Amino acid sequence: LRLAEGQMPGVSFPDVFGESSPPRSTDQLKQALVSRLLPGGLDPQSDAQLAELIGQSPSPRRALGLVLGSPPFQQQ
Repeated sequence: LRLAEGQMPGVSFPDVFGESSPPRSTDQLKQALVSRLLPGGLDPQSDAQLAELIGQSPSPRRALGLVLGSPPFQQQ
């Protein structure tokens, strides 16, 4: 999360979606990240968990951190 939110000293991270025009809904945000970062897709349980977590705080950078830290990302 710290990496995606730009809080790691000495590490810069590009804007996730240009941040001026992020996806309109939390589901679109999740789907955009999953399609870019998880070519193998998600199992239903991981999909539901990410949807819930992203819905709690729908910041594009936080959503990116959640996907990067997810077990499916780590496995793929």
